[in-house]
Amino acid sequence: MSSCVDCQGSSFGCSYLTWVGDGYCDDGYIDLSCADFNFDGGDCPCFDCGSNSIDCDNLSWVGDGYCDVPETYGVDFNCEEYNYDDGDCCTDCQDAYFKCDNLASWTDDGFCDDGETYSVDLDCLAFDFDGGDCPCFDCEGEPMGCSYLSWVGDGYCDERYTYGVALNCAEYNYDNGDCAECTDCQGTTIDCDSLTSLGDGTCDDQDSSGVDLNCAEYNYDDGDCAGCVDCQGASVDCDSYASAIGDGTCDDGSYGADMNCVAYNYDGGDCVECLDCQGATVDCAEYLSYIGDGSCDDGSYGADMDCEAYNYDGGDCLECLDCQGAAVDCAEYLS
Repeated sequence: MSSCVDCQGSSFGCSYLTWVGDGYCDDGYIDLSCADFNFDGGDCPCFDCGSNSIDCDNLSWVGDGYCDVPETYGVDFNCEEYNYDDGDCCTDCQDAYFKCDNLASWTDDGFCDDGETYSVDLDCLAFDFDGGDCPCFDCEGEPMGCSYLSWVGDGYCDERYTYGVALNCAEYNYDNGDCAECTDCQGTTIDCDSLTSLGDGTCDDQDSSGVDLNCAEYNYDDGDCAGCVDCQGASVDCDSYASAIGDGTCDDGSYGADMNCVAYNYDGGDCVECLDCQGATVDCAEYLSYIGDGSCDDGSYGADMDCEAYNYDGGDCLECLDCQGAAVDCAEYLS
């Protein structure tokens, strides 16, 4: 004998299905009082998803193409028990209801269903931007190729300042968990939603908003903050002075920004101060090239490099004496 399953999940002989609609409510050891059996064919009281008693005639509304929820039709069939009104209750990007059966034919059909051109809005991540029919945008509203959606949840946190596309927001579930923890310039854990304020025209620093995005990592709040200051604390154009660091010219404030401090590695080495053995300032590039060149730079004709600090001009100025204390040529006699 074939076996059927009742409303409680218990098996019974399918021959008992003749009890459905026989005028008796079967809700006991064989329970047919649920939507699967049309509430025993109308023999038992009918209830909607909210356990509200309803007219059993309303069961004909299930799967009729309209989503039956309390706010629209006064009865709730939008639950698993009624298979979400038998497919009538899919919701689009604006939480408007539509018939689920239409989804397959509407997505990837060459038309962008964005709620404006067509009544249903499938233009969001939940519907893969209408299966690719609609343009894709990142968290900052910037257009992007829909192929970047494959980066969501790939194990890398996709931020504009790291990979050129911003997927770290609620819409993309924070890159589907790849960007689970966000920190500001102070290393403080922050709500990743805060990063949507990057480049919004307001400088987010520790003093103004409590979330500090004013550092190189966040491109100085994506340009909202002055960001770059020289060694004297004066604001400078970041792009201009970044290119000037290490360019061979010492920017010490004489003709503009002062980059000659530890923060800027002494203008990337352009302003490193070299002193000879007498404490006189010398050109680093020039005199450091003289060390160990075979000539003793002892100050007779320029810089004095003849001291321990410079290893006696790299050995050029070492004095060699013979056993009687007489000076001799080191190179000649030590060979």
